Amino acid sequence: MWSFDRLCFRAAGPVLASALALSGCIHPLYGTNGVNAQLAGIEVDPIPDRVGHYLAEELKFETNGSGAASAPKYRLNITTQETLGGLIVNLHSLTSDAAALTLTANYTLVEIEGGKEVTKGTASATASYDRSQQRFANVRAARDAEIRAATVLADQIRTRVGIALLNQK
Repeated sequence: MWSFDRLCFRAAGPVLASALALSGCIHPLYGTNGVNAQLAGIEVDPIPDRVGHYLAEELKFETNGSGAASAPKYRLNITTQETLGGLIVNLHSLTSDAAALTLTANYTLVEIEGGKEVTKGTASATASYDRSQQRFANVRAARDAEIRAATVLADQIRTRVGIALLNQK
């Protein structure tokens, strides 16, 4: 008679064996031998507009959150584009009750010495928010959506740039 414990161990054996076999192929992106030191050497160029400021500040924190100044080795240049769309339309007032902000960024990472392009790409993030009859509430909700979209976008760019730097070695 088979017990539940025996069945679990019998099923887990091949899975565990394959996980151990693949463990040499997988490297942590932000581990001890990861890319943290290289990310700290990225200088983020100023990005125009309010959303650009949010994105630049978030990227500075994401790449070198230690606050320690380091000699920049790379320069990250970013251009952004915002798109605002109405999600739900109130048929009585013909106004939009919710909106979605889509923030798209084109980024290029270049070595400061030599000007060699390391990576470039496009990333986008969407944040939705509710609109109300109160003007200040709409302004604050829109600004919160900008901050949320910039945070998600900064995380995407940091991950993609980190992968490019790790593959560059």
